[in-house]
Amino acid sequence: MSKISACLKDIHTRSLFNHLQLNIHKTELIPTSRFRKSLPLQPSSVLDLKPSSEVRSLGVYMDSHLRMDANINAICRSAMVGIRKIGLIRRFLDRETTTRLLHAFISSRLDYCNSFHVALPKTLLRKLQMLQNSAARLVCQTKRRDHITPILHELHWLPVKERVNFKILLLTYKSLHGLAPRYIDNVLTPQSSCRNLRSKSQNRLVSAKVKTISYGHRALSYAAPMLWNSLPNYIKDAQSVTVFKRLLKTYLFLKAF
Repeated sequence: MSKISACLKDIHTRSLFNHLQLNIHKTELIPTSRFRKSLPLQPSSVLDLKPSSEVRSLGVYMDSHLRMDANINAICRSAMVGIRKIGLIRRFLDRETTTRLLHAFISSRLDYCNSFHVALPKTLLRKLQMLQNSAARLVCQTKRRDHITPILHELHWLPVKERVNFKILLLTYKSLHGLAPRYIDNVLTPQSSCRNLRSKSQNRLVSAKVKTISYGHRALSYAAPMLWNSLPNYIKDAQSVTVFKRLLKTYLFLKAF
């Protein structure tokens, strides 16, 4: 707790030095380890903060165990409101206009910060997939008992899991080509060897070691190398972001269907 108090004090001092006001009422403290139940955090003596079990940052809900169920439930609530409203006026819209509305109000919510959803349990991703299925049926005006795979294939929509992997791989490509923030570059390490191995020409990344079974494999330092190393070389060697996105979407689409 003393380290956290010192960190908060530094932030407060830096804010005052740069003539910035630190809003105490919007400052939250959340413990993110489930293994120290015997050492509960006490209110900070610097800014009088009380630890919370759930916080919201830039529209993303995060809980102390990083399960992301609160964030997914919030997405489902807001997206279902949009689906119902668009459904009320669907008979007055053509297919192209309906698709644009659903991309603006539904797909944008599914894609916003979806890199947090990498390697989540299937039960949580299924909630988001059901949202996408409802949006697809609304576009094609099909019934709930109709199989969803041909509908998604016809619309050429990537399923939710593949959309998450697409975001992770796109961040990885940008990082390797100097187009990503430095904090992403710091967690991705290209594989190197003093010997002339076959994998040296495959542009592989080193996967970080994880210590926690529950959410360690969801870290970018582990998930990104695992997804990147499984890509074919012709995709990893794309000459531009536009070409990479096109090849990657086609690859994930064929893999999903």
